[in-house]
Amino acid sequence: MDFLNRHGNRIALLHLKDLTRAEPGGTGLQLAGIHLGGGIVDWPAVLAAATRAGVAACFIEQEAPFPAPVLEELEASFAYLASLTVRS
Repeated sequence: MDFLNRHGNRIALLHLKDLTRAEPGGTGLQLAGIHLGGGIVDWPAVLAAATRAGVAACFIEQEAPFPAPVLEELEASFAYLASLTVRS
């Protein structure tokens, strides 16, 4: 969010990727990919900063290994984004 707030006028496209701790309850810094909304990223705040910055489009990415079948993960990301009300 800080980067978007400082340099948003230079960012047209945004790559969205959520992360979770690789070991649930662990204290290590190992992170693993997960569908949007299932991890540690504050998406309402990030998307609000992107809106203020005038970002034209966002792309969802999730790298293997997937916690569930890839289409289920994509469906979960879409459902999460559809449920949000982005503040500006």
